[in-house]
Amino acid sequence: MLSVLGVVPGLCQQFFVGARVAYGMSAPHSLIGQQKVTVPASGQSLSNVHGNMGVGWQLGIETGLAMSRNFELRFSYEHLFGESQQLEYLDYGGEYLLKEGKAIQGRIIPSVRIKSEAQGLGFWMSSGLIVPLTSESTLRTQMKGVGGNPDHTIEERTLIYRFSPGFRQQLGLSKKIGPAFELDLFLSYDLFRQTAKNSYVQSFQKNGNDAMSQLSVYEQETVFQEDLNDYSNNVALNPNYRTDKAMEDLLYSHDFSVISVGLTLRYRFGDPVE
Repeated sequence: MLSVLGVVPGLCQQFFVGARVAYGMSAPHSLIGQQKVTVPASGQSLSNVHGNMGVGWQLGIETGLAMSRNFELRFSYEHLFGESQQLEYLDYGGEYLLKEGKAIQGRIIPSVRIKSEAQGLGFWMSSGLIVPLTSESTLRTQMKGVGGNPDHTIEERTLIYRFSPGFRQQLGLSKKIGPAFELDLFLSYDLFRQTAKNSYVQSFQKNGNDAMSQLSVYEQETVFQEDLNDYSNNVALNPNYRTDKAMEDLLYSHDFSVISVGLTLRYRFGDPVE
């Protein structure tokens, strides 16, 4: 009983909780699509589209233990609210297509932090893993006149990613606010890519009317694979493809690597750890 009472106060002195907010900016811009547009001088322009699905706001909470004045173990939950990214754009010869994507992701981030203090400021760096719990993007495609089809269609599709962890490095400054609170200003870099697993149509409109019932299973669902052959359920390779089964297509990945700037407000329980 005495040993338990001796351990618990020590743990209370080391325990902390916090809340954080950050904004992620693309680093680097990766190739995610193409655009083809009408140019008065030359007739047409074809160019690559660069972007990053990890761009957006990150909101999170954290907890952890300070093992000493200079070493901490942290465990965070974070939610990414991605900004819309242009994936494909076509506006040429009477054809119009606009494809956009926006990511939503919940993830846990275990990490270690090393810090030092001088003249009331703390200087620290941390390294951790990004472990996605939920990871998907909403893809919205508008088309009119593509392939000679005069209908105006709008498709919203959910893209599910395969499980794939990433890495995070952070540098920051910390300042104590009173006896228990602490404010962090940090800069972080995420190295993170997500590979497509499967997708399915959430809604489909044609000329302003619901047209989901007009889509076959092949048109509604897609499964992404490492390679395709003559037996794959893909009309480009197999003339005997089946419309009652999901389309099989080559897998691809989206870049989630970002540089983020943010703030963390932390509350420490008990006395400072020596």
